[in-house]
Formats: sequence, C-alpha cells, structure tokens
Amino acid sequence: MRRKSLSDKIRESGPILDQEPEAASGPAPFWTDPSALTPAPALPRAAEPDAGEIYRRAMEYVRGNLSRVRAKEPFSADQGLELAREIVDAVDAGDSLFYLALHQENGEDYLAGHGANMAVFMARLTGNGEASRGDRELLAATGLLHDVGRALVPESLLNKRGPLSETERAEIRKCPEFSRDLLARYVPNLPLLIECAAQIYERADGSGYPKGLKGSEINPYARLLGLADFYEALIHTRPHRPRFLHYNAAREIIRAGKIQFDASLMKTFLRSFTVFPLGSCVRLNSGAVGQVVEIRPDHPLRPKVRILLNCEGDRLGQEQLLDLSLEPLLFVTDAVPNPEK
Repeated sequence: MRRKSLSDKIRESGPILDQEPEAASGPAPFWTDPSALTPAPALPRAAEPDAGEIYRRAMEYVRGNLSRVRAKEPFSADQGLELAREIVDAVDAGDSLFYLALHQENGEDYLAGHGANMAVFMARLTGNGEASRGDRELLAATGLLHDVGRALVPESLLNKRGPLSETERAEIRKCPEFSRDLLARYVPNLPLLIECAAQIYERADGSGYPKGLKGSEINPYARLLGLADFYEALIHTRPHRPRFLHYNAAREIIRAGKIQFDASLMKTFLRSFTVFPLGSCVRLNSGAVGQVVEIRPDHPLRPKVRILLNCEGDRLGQEQLLDLSLEPLLFVTDAVPNPEK
C-alpha cells in the first residue's frame, strides 16, 4: 500500500483562535490535528550531530547561491538536498540546531541566516511523524532555496535602515517571481519547490502577493512555508527594525492568523514551536526571571525554567531549576529580554 504523501493527509480541523478564520477550501493538509496546543510527542532520537557545523554550512550554501545569482552564474540544488537530509537528521536527534535557528543573529548576513533558519523550521514543523521523510527533506531544501531571487534586488535596498517607500516595497515584492524564474531555470526537476517559492507570500485571505491568491488556490506546502517565514522574520533582527521577543512574535502570529493563515497551520505552529520556546526568557508571577530549558508536552504554557534573577532582581549564587508544571502557585506572566545579554 502506497505511503500517503504530505498533501494526502486529510482530516477535519477545529478552531484554536477566538474567532475561526475563513477556512481555505479544498482538502486539509497533514498538519490538521485536534491537539491544538499540545506539542507532538518526542520521537526516538539518534546521537545529535554537530549543530553549529551544519548551520554554518547551510548559511554558506545560501550565501553562495546568492553570490552566484549576482554573478549571473548557475547554481545547483544537489548540495541543498544533501544539507536538507542532514538538517532533518539533526532536528530529529536533538534541540541544538533548532535552538540556533531560534536565537542566532547574523547581522547583515541575515539573508543567509534566513535560509538556514527556514530549513530548520520546516524540518521541525513536519517532525510530528505524519509527513514522509521525502516530504520533510524537500521542504527543508525549499527553506534553503526559496529566497534566491533576493539576489536580483540591490543590496542597498535589502540592507536599508528605516522604512521602505512604496516604490521600494514594490521592488521587494518582485522577489518571489524572481525566485520562481531562477529555480525554473536551474532546478526544473523540482516543480513543487518552484511553486512554493512563487507562492510563499500569498495569504489565505487574498492579501498576499504577487498574485493575491486565496485559500486552496495556494499550495498547502507554500502556506506552511509562509507561516514559518513570517515567524522567522519576526524573531530575528532586520536592518529596519529590532527582533521581536518570541512571546510577542507568537502573539502577532495568532493575531495575523485570524485572517491570513489557516487554523490548521496555526495548530501546527503552536504544537511545534510553543509560545515560550527553548532559550526564551520569562517573568514569573513571583517577579523572578527564568530561561526556558525544557518544554512539557502536556503543559506547553508551564515550561521548565532555569532561574536567572530572583524576585528581588538579584542573580543567584547557584543554579535553580523550576518545573512550572509541578508548581501550581507559579506561572509565567510575561516574556522578557535575556538579562545575561
């Protein structure tokens, strides 16, 4: 019996937001799941690879492709597909690579970091056991390659500090079509990747670009990539703005999700990333500040934290860990910047 592919997974979806967004028509993709806020159970893990080395090579690959496009030279997807396999392995083996993708800041090299982060995020979002291995690798490779068209936009515009003019925004909005054309020329054997690159900025309510597609007109893979891209951009610094705290980024995702994203995608996002991801810092109702060191699948809003500052704002002399799922009188009240940075 043929194993179902990612786009074959069809189930009914229930609301997770205050108001159910207008659902996209057509079959629901694999990420529909009734356990809205419960992270997927951990799968058996192999020995964790060198996350830093994989991340460095992923950035190098993305950076190299951008340079080749600027030099009007061809690029290949072969290395990207091989890196995608390693990224999926690393995400399944441990949290180190995911932690890097969440927290690494790459300055003016943000485009290379964006591609690497997107590959990791796609491996994470599809790691619930439902997607086939081939689907996961292809989506991770799409994360690496989807934004190659930005190489055709002047670097002075990509690195501009401050708000963009309408003319500049119009130039930036050409990127998905640039990417589609480049990928069609150099990797024509990957049509799904090409379509996703062209549609990643489309939105379910028709407010996206370049074509203003709606609902089921958008490839379901592209919808998932679009959500990951939105989150990745929020939690990392860009030339024109600072990064969002992860908690605030999640709130923005949920706000936008009421109209721009499918409810089923929002479930997948919240299950895979949680509101308080690894390494983020939170304030407790006691006034203490802690860093999230472990997510509890059955208590996603009550993580395990390492206390950084006590309720008086003082650093501790020795490490203190608190599992909020076992502390009924303590809970998270807000997200805060890391006081150790």
